[in-house]
Amino acid sequence: AAIPELSRPVVRGGRGGGARRALSRLGPAAALAHRRRSDRRVRSRNAIGGSL
Repeated sequence: AAIPELSRPVVRGGRGGGARRALSRLGPAAALAHRRRSDRRVRSRNAIGGSL
């Protein structure tokens, strides 16, 4: 449930948007867990999309 919601803001403005949405919706624990989990994905996506 968190992956599709995070993917959009991550591609848009980087980690900030996705992290904030996860914090408000799922809580700090889920946000941190997802951050660590998709750390590699986030880096690759940022490199591909840049700051779209």
